[in-house]
Amino acid sequence: MEPDSIVIQVDKAKFLELGRVFKAAYRGNAANVIFTLKQGLLRIEFYGGGCELPCDHSVDLVAEMTAKKFSGIMGDHRKEKSTTGLIELTFRIGLCEFATPISGGKVKFHHVSPRS
Repeated sequence: MEPDSIVIQVDKAKFLELGRVFKAAYRGNAANVIFTLKQGLLRIEFYGGGCELPCDHSVDLVAEMTAKKFSGIMGDHRKEKSTTGLIELTFRIGLCEFATPISGGKVKFHHVSPRS
């Protein structure tokens, strides 16, 4: 049985840097953003870049979000003052959502299973 939500913590500075790279590469007709949670890493891939962020998790997943929605989420973080510490990211399986502490949006889950 899969959990209703998966909460992970990643390095906040690296996540916000990913957002800056994404915003620089983003074009209105860009392909979707792909999230892969596997083998102790959150991989976020998009046209023009991506990154792998170490994290602890008990579930493997693959999810997809529109580039426009991910752009909005990262835009909501552009005024963040503190870049130290960890940021909590949540994948809500039942609601088909990806969320940060201040923003979120719909995702399509392609795969969710207990970590092997």
